[in-house]
Amino acid sequence: MPNILKTILASLLTLMLSANAVAQVNKCKDLKTGHITYSDAACPKSDAATKISGARSSEELSTERKRASEAQEQTALRFQREAQATQIQAVSSSPARGRPSATAVDLSKSYECSTAKYALEVAKNRATPLNGGTDSYQDQVDMACLGPDAAAKIIAARAGATKIIINNAPRCRLATQELTSGERDACALNEGSQLNR
Repeated sequence: MPNILKTILASLLTLMLSANAVAQVNKCKDLKTGHITYSDAACPKSDAATKISGARSSEELSTERKRASEAQEQTALRFQREAQATQIQAVSSSPARGRPSATAVDLSKSYECSTAKYALEVAKNRATPLNGGTDSYQDQVDMACLGPDAAAKIIAARAGATKIIINNAPRCRLATQELTSGERDACALNEGSQLNR
């Protein structure tokens, strides 16, 4: 029995010592020939030496990950505190109500505003009285360029306004005209004009 304990103790001691021993690898570059060798021994004095770190243990990796996550959390907290301080400073230093502050964001120059304006222009080119016009696009422009409070006031005022739709489209007179002759590719009307198929 004592031999078994000695064997187990000796193997545990060997295992612990070998786990802590990490070989240091040196990269040796011969300055004359440019030949590179890797060795665990020291490089000759005529060679340029670079130390390469050995493989790290799982404990070292886990502690490094913990440190990195703690640093990330501290950075996030710092950014959050800075944002809160900036917001408090902007609110406390803003001038009287009704005038925009110098730090206020100009929404009319934002990407969302320009995108909404472009969509409104496209809708105006395609709009007819039958397809509902451009009201929803104008609402989107107001929201993107003026902000939610001002846009809500304008949209409410626009909703109460009376809409007058004037349709200047020419009327079709084909109902009063008669076809006088019909050919394979075109039809002639009694006025002398011709309709192509």
